[in-house]
Amino acid sequence: MEQDGISEASRGLQAAAQLKRAIAFKDAQKFESALLCLDEALKLQENNQDALLIKALILGRLGKSNESLRCYEKILQQNPSSVNVWHLKAATYATINQHQQAVNCDKKAAQLDPSSTGIQLSLASSLAKLHQYDQAIVCYNLALKNKPEDFKIYYLIGVAYGNNGDYQEALQNFEIALQLKPDYANAMLGKGVALAKLGLVDEAKECAQKALEMQPFPPKDAQFNPLKPGFKKGYGAQ
Repeated sequence: MEQDGISEASRGLQAAAQLKRAIAFKDAQKFESALLCLDEALKLQENNQDALLIKALILGRLGKSNESLRCYEKILQQNPSSVNVWHLKAATYATINQHQQAVNCDKKAAQLDPSSTGIQLSLASSLAKLHQYDQAIVCYNLALKNKPEDFKIYYLIGVAYGNNGDYQEALQNFEIALQLKPDYANAMLGKGVALAKLGLVDEAKECAQKALEMQPFPPKDAQFNPLKPGFKKGYGAQ
């Protein structure tokens, strides 16, 4: 079959050549040039999923999230069972703080691949952003089935319990995280908050001091900071 005087086979070859050039430009961090090649490839084959995927990734990297999302949507119209694309779409929504949309996409990805640890963690993070801590904890626990020794997951479970007002469960999970990694400053900070919330202020201060010894300044990725004045007031939102 020919279109505009060009056979389908010829179109495929030309699209593949443009795609190859786009990948080379992307690897060289020349994103605008890569996008031009991808657009040429898509003129030749408008439903080329590889071109759409690479274009979506580049647009996302350039902060053009809405354009990136449109590319993911075009792929899913053709291939609605693509776990990776649903998950990438969720991540893109999360970057623009559309956490309910992110949850919807990651739930679809989780339905397609229930055993994926990364999807469960991503879903839990978005649920926590929406203050849906009970559901977030369920997802974290599903992730633990594949990574039972992951101290960071226990820490995140502790944060979710703490933000949900269950400080005893929070404490238990921070302590498990510390058993797995005794020098984990974030978990020691969390333990301090949980102890303070339970009225054990002296023990909380000891944890704060230990956390300072582990890391002189509060970690950038800590979910809350009990070293600030008035730390007894509680947990920061994820």
